[in-house]
Amino acid sequence: MSQTWAEKSIAKARRLDLTPEEYETEFHKYRGRHESNILEGKIDKGNFGKYLNVCFDSKVAILDEQERKEQERLRREAYYLSPAFAQKEANVQKLAATNPLHPRFTVSVEAIRDRVHLDESPVLAVRKLDKIKDQLDCHVRPFIEAKYLNSQDEVDEIGNLKGRILRHALAALNGYYKQPVLATQEEFERAIDKAIAKVEPTMKPLFHQT
Repeated sequence: MSQTWAEKSIAKARRLDLTPEEYETEFHKYRGRHESNILEGKIDKGNFGKYLNVCFDSKVAILDEQERKEQERLRREAYYLSPAFAQKEANVQKLAATNPLHPRFTVSVEAIRDRVHLDESPVLAVRKLDKIKDQLDCHVRPFIEAKYLNSQDEVDEIGNLKGRILRHALAALNGYYKQPVLATQEEFERAIDKAIAKVEPTMKPLFHQT
C-alpha cells in the first residue's frame, strides 16, 4: 500500500476513533477480504490501499450521518428551550384560544365561560357545566358503543366526538368571546344540538328533541 493511501486510511481511522490495535485488526480483516476477491476473480488486480479507504469511507459516512442527526437533535432541543420558542408557543395558544376550530384549541372550563354565562356564582357555573358535559357524555356513549369498537377505541372516540361537538358549538358562539354580554345556557344548548347535527347527522339532538 502506498504512503498516500496509508496516510488517508490512518486519518480516517482517527476520525472513527480507532485505537492502533483496532486499526490493525481492521487492516488485516480488509486485507483478507481484498485477497479473497482477487482469488475469486472478482477483480483482476487490486489496489488494497484504495480498497481499505473505501471500506473506511462507508463507516465515516455512517458516523457523519449519526453526528449530523445528533447535532440536529441538540439544535431542536435548544430551540424548544429558548425564549423565542416560548414566545411562539404563547402566540399560538393566544390565537388558538380565540378560535374553537383551531387545531390547538382546548375545550376547557375557561374556554366555555369566555363565551357562555351559566351563573353569577363560579361554583354554580361549574356545576351547570359539569351537568351539560355529563349529559353530552351519556348521549354520545351509546352512539359510539353501537359501533362495536374495542374498549380503548370507544374511550378515544367518545372523547373525540364530544370534543368536536363542543368545538363546533363554541365556534357558533364565538361572537360572544370575552364580550360584556355572553351567550345564555339555552343558546349554548341549542348550539350543541346544531353541532351534533353538523358533526354526526345520524345522532339525535340532545336538548331539544322536536
